[in-house]
Amino acid sequence: LAWISMVLVLPAHRGKGHATRLLEESLAWLREPAQRHLLPVLDATPAGRPVYLKLGFADLWGFTRWEHRTHRGGLPNKTGDTNPTRLDCAANQALLVHELDRLAFGADRSHLLDDLMRRAPSLALVASGREPAHGFVLARPGRVATQLGPLVARDCAAAVELAQAALSRIDRAVFIDVPDSQREFADWLASKGFVPQRPFTRMALGSLGHQTLTGTPNTVFAVAGPELG
Repeated sequence: LAWISMVLVLPAHRGKGHATRLLEESLAWLREPAQRHLLPVLDATPAGRPVYLKLGFADLWGFTRWEHRTHRGGLPNKTGDTNPTRLDCAANQALLVHELDRLAFGADRSHLLDDLMRRAPSLALVASGREPAHGFVLARPGRVATQLGPLVARDCAAAVELAQAALSRIDRAVFIDVPDSQREFADWLASKGFVPQRPFTRMALGSLGHQTLTGTPNTVFAVAGPELG
Protein backbone atom coordinates (compact mmCIF):
# COMPACT_ATOMS: atom_id res chain seq x y z
CA LEU A 1 0.00 0.00 0.00
CA ALA A 2 0.92 3.65 -0.49
CA TRP A 3 -0.68 5.74 2.22
CA ILE A 4 -1.64 9.31 1.28
CA SER A 5 -2.38 11.60 4.20
CA MET A 6 -2.52 15.13 5.52
CA VAL A 7 -3.70 16.88 2.36
CA LEU A 8 -4.28 20.24 4.04
CA VAL A 9 -5.51 23.47 2.46
CA LEU A 10 -6.23 26.66 4.41
CA PRO A 11 -9.94 27.55 4.44
CA ALA A 12 -9.36 30.79 2.54
CA HIS A 13 -7.72 28.89 -0.33
CA ARG A 14 -10.08 25.93 -0.69
CA GLY A 15 -11.92 25.38 -3.94
CA LYS A 16 -8.97 26.63 -6.00
CA GLY A 17 -7.62 23.25 -7.07
CA HIS A 18 -4.75 23.07 -4.60
CA ALA A 19 -5.80 19.70 -3.11
CA THR A 20 -6.27 18.25 -6.60
CA ARG A 21 -2.81 19.40 -7.64
CA LEU A 22 -1.21 17.90 -4.53
CA LEU A 23 -2.93 14.57 -5.17
CA GLU A 24 -2.03 14.59 -8.87
CA GLU A 25 1.65 15.08 -8.00
CA SER A 26 1.52 12.19 -5.54
CA LEU A 27 -0.25 9.91 -8.00
CA ALA A 28 2.20 10.79 -10.77
CA TRP A 29 5.03 9.59 -8.53
CA LEU A 30 3.13 6.39 -7.74
CA ARG A 31 2.70 5.66 -11.45
CA GLU A 32 6.47 5.48 -11.92
CA PRO A 33 7.79 1.92 -12.44
CA ALA A 34 9.38 1.59 -9.00
CA GLN A 35 6.10 2.40 -7.22
CA ARG A 36 3.52 1.10 -9.69
CA HIS A 37 2.85 -2.02 -7.63
CA LEU A 38 1.59 0.05 -4.67
CA LEU A 39 -2.12 0.65 -4.15
CA PRO A 40 -2.89 4.27 -3.12
CA VAL A 41 -5.17 4.43 -0.07
CA LEU A 42 -6.33 7.36 2.04
CA ASP A 43 -8.85 8.41 4.66
CA ALA A 44 -11.06 11.22 3.40
CA THR A 45 -12.92 13.93 5.27
CA PRO A 46 -16.36 14.87 3.92
CA ALA A 47 -14.77 17.96 2.34
CA GLY A 48 -12.01 15.98 0.65
CA ARG A 49 -14.04 13.00 -0.58
CA PRO A 50 -15.47 14.73 -3.71
CA VAL A 51 -11.92 15.64 -4.77
CA TYR A 52 -10.75 12.04 -4.45
CA LEU A 53 -13.79 10.63 -6.23
CA LYS A 54 -12.99 12.80 -9.26
CA LEU A 55 -9.46 11.40 -9.29
CA GLY A 56 -10.70 7.80 -9.41
CA PHE A 57 -10.74 6.83 -5.75
CA ALA A 58 -13.57 4.58 -4.55
CA ASP A 59 -15.11 4.15 -1.11
CA LEU A 60 -14.04 1.15 0.97
CA TRP A 61 -15.65 1.76 4.37
CA GLY A 62 -16.39 4.54 6.80
CA PHE A 63 -15.28 5.29 10.32
CA THR A 64 -16.12 7.88 12.93
CA ARG A 65 -13.94 9.79 15.34
CA TRP A 66 -15.26 9.50 18.88
CA GLU A 67 -14.03 11.84 21.59
CA HIS A 68 -14.15 12.18 25.34
CA ARG A 69 -13.02 15.68 26.29
CA THR A 70 -13.23 15.20 30.06
CA HIS A 71 -11.85 11.66 30.42
CA ARG A 72 -9.93 11.16 33.66
CA GLY A 73 -9.10 7.46 33.66
CA GLY A 74 -10.29 5.02 36.25
CA LEU A 75 -12.45 2.74 34.07
CA PRO A 76 -12.27 -0.59 35.93
CA ASN A 77 -11.31 -3.73 34.07
CA LYS A 78 -13.91 -6.46 34.16
CA THR A 79 -12.90 -10.04 34.75
CA GLY A 80 -13.09 -12.21 31.68
CA ASP A 81 -11.14 -14.42 29.30
CA THR A 82 -8.96 -11.52 28.20
CA ASN A 83 -6.22 -10.13 30.40
CA PRO A 84 -4.58 -7.04 28.86
CA THR A 85 -0.92 -6.81 29.82
CA ARG A 86 1.86 -4.34 29.13
CA LEU A 87 3.67 -5.00 25.91
CA ASP A 88 7.38 -5.57 26.26
CA CYS A 89 8.60 -3.90 23.07
CA ALA A 90 11.86 -5.87 23.19
CA ALA A 91 10.16 -9.24 23.52
CA ASN A 92 8.52 -11.57 21.04
CA GLN A 93 5.16 -9.94 21.76
CA ALA A 94 6.20 -7.04 19.53
CA LEU A 95 6.61 -9.47 16.65
CA LEU A 96 3.18 -10.89 17.43
CA VAL A 97 1.68 -7.39 17.27
CA HIS A 98 3.32 -6.93 13.86
CA GLU A 99 1.66 -10.12 12.63
CA LEU A 100 -1.77 -9.38 14.12
CA ASP A 101 -1.72 -5.94 12.51
CA ARG A 102 -0.53 -7.27 9.15
CA LEU A 103 -3.43 -9.72 9.06
CA ALA A 104 -5.94 -7.04 10.07
CA PHE A 105 -4.63 -4.07 8.08
CA GLY A 106 -3.52 -5.99 5.01
CA ALA A 107 0.07 -4.72 4.82
CA ASP A 108 3.25 -4.74 6.86
CA ARG A 109 3.71 -1.50 8.80
CA SER A 110 5.89 -2.80 11.62
CA HIS A 111 8.08 0.33 11.55
CA LEU A 112 5.00 2.44 12.35
CA LEU A 113 3.90 0.10 15.13
CA ASP A 114 7.37 0.19 16.67
CA ASP A 115 7.26 3.98 16.65
CA LEU A 116 3.88 3.99 18.40
CA MET A 117 5.17 1.56 21.02
CA ARG A 118 8.07 3.91 21.74
CA ARG A 119 5.82 6.99 21.93
CA ALA A 120 3.53 5.59 24.63
CA PRO A 121 4.93 2.33 26.04
CA SER A 122 2.54 2.37 29.02
CA LEU A 123 -0.40 2.25 26.58
CA ALA A 124 0.97 -0.60 24.45
CA LEU A 125 -1.17 -3.54 25.57
CA VAL A 126 -1.79 -7.05 24.33
CA ALA A 127 -4.81 -9.26 25.00
CA SER A 128 -3.87 -12.61 26.47
CA GLY A 129 -5.76 -15.19 28.44
CA ARG A 130 -6.33 -18.89 28.14
CA GLU A 131 -4.79 -18.90 24.67
CA PRO A 132 -2.04 -17.01 22.81
CA ALA A 133 -2.40 -13.24 22.51
CA HIS A 134 -5.23 -12.36 20.17
CA GLY A 135 -5.39 -8.58 20.19
CA PHE A 136 -3.55 -5.39 20.95
CA VAL A 137 -4.00 -1.66 21.38
CA LEU A 138 -1.50 1.16 20.91
CA ALA A 139 -1.83 4.91 21.44
CA ARG A 140 0.00 8.20 21.02
CA PRO A 141 -0.17 11.52 22.85
CA GLY A 142 -1.34 14.49 20.82
CA ARG A 143 -1.52 18.22 21.42
CA VAL A 144 -5.13 18.23 22.66
CA ALA A 145 -5.87 14.52 23.25
CA THR A 146 -4.44 11.02 23.36
CA GLN A 147 -5.26 9.09 20.19
CA LEU A 148 -6.20 5.49 20.99
CA GLY A 149 -5.52 3.08 18.14
CA PRO A 150 -4.86 0.92 16.32
CA LEU A 151 -6.96 -1.57 18.26
CA VAL A 152 -7.17 -5.09 16.83
CA ALA A 153 -9.11 -7.86 18.58
CA ARG A 154 -10.78 -11.18 17.83
CA ASP A 155 -14.19 -9.89 18.99
CA CYS A 156 -15.93 -6.97 20.69
CA ALA A 157 -15.48 -8.36 24.19
CA ALA A 158 -11.71 -8.47 23.75
CA ALA A 159 -11.76 -4.99 22.20
CA VAL A 160 -13.67 -3.60 25.19
CA GLU A 161 -11.19 -5.14 27.64
CA LEU A 162 -8.25 -3.65 25.76
CA ALA A 163 -9.91 -0.25 25.54
CA GLN A 164 -10.80 -0.30 29.25
CA ALA A 165 -7.25 -1.18 30.20
CA ALA A 166 -5.81 1.62 28.08
CA LEU A 167 -8.37 4.21 29.18
CA SER A 168 -7.67 3.45 32.83
CA ARG A 169 -4.13 4.71 32.19
CA ILE A 170 -5.13 7.99 30.50
CA ASP A 171 -5.99 11.18 32.38
CA ARG A 172 -6.77 13.59 29.56
CA ALA A 173 -9.02 13.94 26.53
CA VAL A 174 -9.19 10.89 24.23
CA PHE A 175 -9.85 10.43 20.52
CA ILE A 176 -10.59 7.02 18.99
CA ASP A 177 -11.46 6.34 15.33
CA VAL A 178 -13.90 3.42 15.09
CA PRO A 179 -15.10 1.66 11.91
CA ASP A 180 -18.82 2.23 11.41
CA SER A 181 -19.33 -1.53 11.17
CA GLN A 182 -18.30 -1.95 14.82
CA ARG A 183 -21.63 -0.78 16.21
CA GLU A 184 -21.47 -2.77 19.44
CA PHE A 185 -18.08 -1.29 20.29
CA ALA A 186 -19.29 2.23 19.41
CA ASP A 187 -22.31 1.74 21.65
CA TRP A 188 -19.97 0.79 24.49
CA LEU A 189 -17.93 3.95 23.94
CA ALA A 190 -21.13 6.02 24.00
CA SER A 191 -22.08 4.42 27.32
CA LYS A 192 -18.75 5.63 28.73
CA GLY A 193 -19.35 9.23 27.71
CA PHE A 194 -17.75 9.31 24.27
CA VAL A 195 -19.51 11.34 21.57
CA PRO A 196 -19.06 11.23 17.77
CA GLN A 197 -17.00 14.10 16.41
CA ARG A 198 -16.74 13.65 12.62
CA PRO A 199 -16.81 10.98 9.91
CA PHE A 200 -14.13 9.73 7.54
CA THR A 201 -14.19 7.42 4.51
CA ARG A 202 -11.37 5.02 3.69
CA MET A 203 -10.80 5.08 -0.08
CA ALA A 204 -8.56 3.30 -2.58
CA LEU A 205 -7.62 4.21 -6.12
CA GLY A 206 -9.30 1.84 -8.54
CA SER A 207 -7.40 2.70 -11.72
CA LEU A 208 -3.84 1.56 -10.94
CA GLY A 209 -3.79 -2.10 -11.91
CA HIS A 210 -5.94 -4.80 -10.35
CA GLN A 211 -4.65 -4.67 -6.78
CA THR A 212 -7.17 -5.35 -4.06
CA LEU A 213 -6.96 -4.71 -0.36
CA THR A 214 -6.45 -7.74 1.81
CA GLY A 215 -6.74 -7.93 5.57
CA THR A 216 -9.56 -8.70 7.98
CA PRO A 217 -11.42 -5.44 8.69
CA ASN A 218 -13.83 -7.17 11.08
CA THR A 219 -10.97 -7.44 13.61
CA VAL A 220 -10.18 -3.71 13.43
CA PHE A 221 -11.97 -1.84 16.23
CA ALA A 222 -9.96 1.37 15.96
CA VAL A 223 -7.67 2.65 13.23
CA ALA A 224 -4.43 4.47 13.95
CA GLY A 225 -5.88 7.73 12.62
CA PRO A 226 -6.42 9.19 9.15
CA GLU A 227 -2.79 10.29 8.93
CA LEU A 228 -1.47 6.79 9.74
CA GLY A 229 -4.11 4.32 8.56
